[in-house]
Amino acid sequence: MQGIHPVELTAVYIKENNSWLGATEERRDVFLGSRQLSPREVTHEETQRVLMYDLYLGAQAYKLALKFEDERQEYFDSLYDFSYGVSCLSDLTDEPVFIGNTESRAIRIIEEKEAYDKRIEKLKKRYRGFRRLLDGLNEEDEHLLRRYFEYGHRVDYEQVRASISRLTNLKKNEI
Repeated sequence: MQGIHPVELTAVYIKENNSWLGATEERRDVFLGSRQLSPREVTHEETQRVLMYDLYLGAQAYKLALKFEDERQEYFDSLYDFSYGVSCLSDLTDEPVFIGNTESRAIRIIEEKEAYDKRIEKLKKRYRGFRRLLDGLNEEDEHLLRRYFEYGHRVDYEQVRASISRLTNLKKNEI
């Protein structure tokens, strides 16, 4: 099942003025569940839900990045917990020998480390996108959205939806 995997922010189609909110050049589509929606099918409610989901992912990205950074060394150490190969007896000397490809294992470990660090950077980039998206909002809306999405505090849902509507209108005017 495909989910929303934005580059930085989800591309949200705004029907009212035929534009894309938060779109990047390489991402101009909206995924909800497992089916791709064309711009004509996206309703205002779906746009709101996609944006709320993306705001949540962006707000939580920094916490996740910090968690990954804390677990980084432990994860890297676990990459070295592997079998050295299969032991067997040499036909010539009857000594135990190990059969295994350490070069390919070393390359995989290096690639895993790079991928792990890249994952942390992507999460930080997503969080920066969340913070940039909230820039320009009035202080009350920014505080409300941060409390709801970043800290998980209980707030009035209608206030959140109203703040998101103001955010959408603000970004529509920027496009």
